[in-house]
Amino acid sequence: MDVTKSNFREACKDFEIALEKSDFVTIDCEFTGVSAEHSKILPYDSPDHAYRKYVENSAGYIIIQLGVTLIQAPAINSSDDAYIYHSYNFYVCPKSWRTNFLCQASSIAFLAENGFDFTKLFCEGVPYCNEQEEKILRERLQEKQKSRQEARNITEVANTSFNHIPVPDEEKEAIARIQQEIENFINSQEDEKVIGGCNAFQRKLIYELIEANFGDKVGATTKSVDNNKVIVVHHRKSEEEEERIEKELQESEMRDLEDSIGISTILQKISISRKPIIGHNLFLDLIYILRQFFKPLPDNLAEFKKFAISIFPNIIDTKCMCNLPKVKPLIKSSILGDIINTIREEPFSLPKLKSGNSNFSYSLQDNKAHEAGYDSYLTAVAFLTIAKFLHESINTLLNDLTEAKDYLNRLFLVKLPDIGYLNLVGVEPVPSRDHVFHVTIPEEWNKSDLINHFRNYGPIFITWINATSALISLHKKENSSSVLKTISPYTGFKVQSFNDYKETLQYRINGNDTSTSSQAKKRKLSGDQEEGSTEKKMKTSTHETEPKGKHAKRTSAKKDLSRHKTKVFAESDDW
Repeated sequence: MDVTKSNFREACKDFEIALEKSDFVTIDCEFTGVSAEHSKILPYDSPDHAYRKYVENSAGYIIIQLGVTLIQAPAINSSDDAYIYHSYNFYVCPKSWRTNFLCQASSIAFLAENGFDFTKLFCEGVPYCNEQEEKILRERLQEKQKSRQEARNITEVANTSFNHIPVPDEEKEAIARIQQEIENFINSQEDEKVIGGCNAFQRKLIYELIEANFGDKVGATTKSVDNNKVIVVHHRKSEEEEERIEKELQESEMRDLEDSIGISTILQKISISRKPIIGHNLFLDLIYILRQFFKPLPDNLAEFKKFAISIFPNIIDTKCMCNLPKVKPLIKSSILGDIINTIREEPFSLPKLKSGNSNFSYSLQDNKAHEAGYDSYLTAVAFLTIAKFLHESINTLLNDLTEAKDYLNRLFLVKLPDIGYLNLVGVEPVPSRDHVFHVTIPEEWNKSDLINHFRNYGPIFITWINATSALISLHKKENSSSVLKTISPYTGFKVQSFNDYKETLQYRINGNDTSTSSQAKKRKLSGDQEEGSTEKKMKTSTHETEPKGKHAKRTSAKKDLSRHKTKVFAESDDW
């Protein structure tokens, strides 16, 4: 069901009950953008380097729709084998006018094309805050309540212990007028007196005025009226009545605080439950969730792993499940919608799902793709179906997640195909990249020249780094050992092994890192002439001869056009 400010409190109560009964949680997010492309993620980046780029590229974008589905498995030996689900589609919008965020035009257009309700988002979106912001809100509320308690304890009109702020000359006339208004109120039959049009400093002076002169006769509280803060003055009541009023006020303030925390409350409850969290292509969702609703992300991958597991100790990515040896041959496309179409047929068997909300349900027949709530529902369907295919009993799996050791706490890495996944509780695979080379080419070269230069070693994959450098991957890996020894020389053409390229790159990043080879340091200090010598010592093939006529006539425009037509690695869009 759609959840906005108007029904958030009610939805929270329902969510808490359903979460308690659930066995696992599926999530999905819609963002204002996915990548600023400040730093292009290359297929041969290290996991740590890729993580840093993901964080950098997504900075400034936010989640604007959060989908959560809670699944309760049928009891063992029950005659009813249906899974009970509760799905929630939260609209998420920052409350503070100070909050700025980025939007990516293509992402916003995509959501609009798929029926996203932006009016509901900005007018009715549920706010959120991270841990630090929540701490500040709670401290402010505690200080406010403490000040009220201290004011109620003042019973003497004159108290020499007061340490008040002196009233500035420019405020004396206004404070004197307000003092007269309060005196008139005390002698009236009115229930309350509203004092508005004051800034924070003036409200401080008014509270001190009341405390010093009217503490035994009236009390005061600050309220928001039409987004403006006012002081409401009321007659002192009996001690019992004052306590009742204060209790009601504190309960109201706590509800307002919970509304300000908003969506973050939902994620906190999920975290505390320690229930398994399941998503599809979950890495980016997890980055956004942790940063937006918990706290800023760590600078490195190792700390990110610790952070992620501390919040959600059991994470499953259905895209990793789709890449298991037993499943991958059966699923041609791991885009969520395509998976659903595939698992409708043998050898898979769809589970029975029944909505736990009599007023709301999702269905595979009523397609609402790219609505976060619906996609979280589809993720639950995909997980249950694939898990049933892989395991004898889903109930046993949920009770003992060690059965899911081949995919538990692993996040699919779409940009790093030879590594495949991020291991949140261990290390990632370390593939051999002996078949990968870094090349620097003349400015006049284009794709066909590069392919021609490597023709003796078979087909190649090209990953452009910039206009004059690229990574070359040999399809025939057995030819790797002969490249540096036998490749044809050419002026301006340089080639080095991937490992040497990484070492050089790391040196440039770390500056004078003592762990870097002295040869790389010499290249850094001595310029182009020394660079050629250093690369040779590092088993780097550097060949320079006179350019051939046809190459000299190449134009940069033709080169750029050819490169833009090149699709090196297919990257599926998992919206």
